[in-house]
Amino acid sequence: MRHSATINNIDAKLLLEQKYDLLKVIRFIEECSENYPEFNTETWIASLDGLLNMLDDISDKIEKE
Repeated sequence: MRHSATINNIDAKLLLEQKYDLLKVIRFIEECSENYPEFNTETWIASLDGLLNMLDDISDKIEKE
């Protein structure tokens, strides 16, 4: 189920920094997944990629304003 939301007072610089932090976490999980095959890291990465997509959408809307 999809919903729309309005977010006020977004710090664009902080949002970008958080996006880069999330990318670092994803890379870390990808690197560690080889050593821990018992964890379902593909699901984790797919979920975090979804968050990245949301951050990109928010960033795009900020840039358009």
